[in-house]
Amino acid sequence: MTLSDWETAFFLAVIVFYSLAAVLYWLAPSQRAENWRRLTTVAGLTCHGGTLLLRFVRTWQLDKRLPLSSQFELASVVVAVLVLFFLAAGREVVPEQLGAYVLPLAAAAMIYAAYLPRDIAPLGESLRTYWLKIHVSSAVIAYAAFLFAAAAAAMYLVRSLSQGGDSPQLAAIDNLSYRIVLVGFPFMTLLLLSGVLWAKVAWNRYFGWDPKEVWASLTWLAYAVLLYGRRWRDWRGRPAALMVLFGFLSVLVTYVGVRYLNSIHSY
Repeated sequence: MTLSDWETAFFLAVIVFYSLAAVLYWLAPSQRAENWRRLTTVAGLTCHGGTLLLRFVRTWQLDKRLPLSSQFELASVVVAVLVLFFLAAGREVVPEQLGAYVLPLAAAAMIYAAYLPRDIAPLGESLRTYWLKIHVSSAVIAYAAFLFAAAAAAMYLVRSLSQGGDSPQLAAIDNLSYRIVLVGFPFMTLLLLSGVLWAKVAWNRYFGWDPKEVWASLTWLAYAVLLYGRRWRDWRGRPAALMVLFGFLSVLVTYVGVRYLNSIHSY
């Protein structure tokens, strides 16, 4: 088998393990099944590390670059960081039940990535710059954090409908979503700033009203409004959760919509 074949095998294993973990989190929520849920999630992340390592070896051999230069590569790295966040945070910070929202997101994103082009093409001159590493690395952390926050917000809304009213558990989930947005927002800001400076170098203009640039700015604004409302207007509970999900939808448009809009950005 070639490196490409092994990468594909590991990639398919990632989808299988994340999907199985998602099913277990939803259908086997009992304490007794906790070890199986964690085991399948760790197995998925381990295979994910394998496919990313093989991708790195292939991209370095063919083009001397990191695997951060296509929509497929970005999606895979973002999902790996998302699952790593979930596992590394620990149950003292992140409730175990949040896996029922994180793992379906991870599995769905990897299934989407499976349909993206995976060819390794040489980078153009405008991409052979340190701005690429800063810009895309910021996107990885920001997008993973916002996915995590969206999972917590969805969990809050589902539980608030079933439980009704406020409770210490709901307040903890609400605070968790807010704290994760606080992690992602500085990286989203760095993403925009590096993109603006990179655009000046590559295209001799800071902002050109490209659809990708417009939606990225709207995404930043959505989370800025959320953080302002939380700090100065005491937005909590359902309004805050809905705003987090709105920001998440804006992230999806920014990331996925570029494939269908007349944009000069490839991903």
